[in-house]
Amino acid sequence: MKPTYEELQLQLAAAVAENGQMLRLLTDISENHDEYLNADEYMYAGIPLDYVSEINMYVSRDVNAENPF
Repeated sequence: MKPTYEELQLQLAAAVAENGQMLRLLTDISENHDEYLNADEYMYAGIPLDYVSEINMYVSRDVNAENPF
């Protein structure tokens, strides 16, 4: 059965909201990370674990979905 217009509107609204959340998360990470240079001059970035946990939540949900795309 094809989704109704209202169902498609709800799916779109959910996708837009999630996109906003991801944009906020990535912006926060880019603005609140630390950069480290080790003795071999390799650069590393450190981000707060809260951000890592939130990213993992999205990634694991999508990876474990029946159709992750």
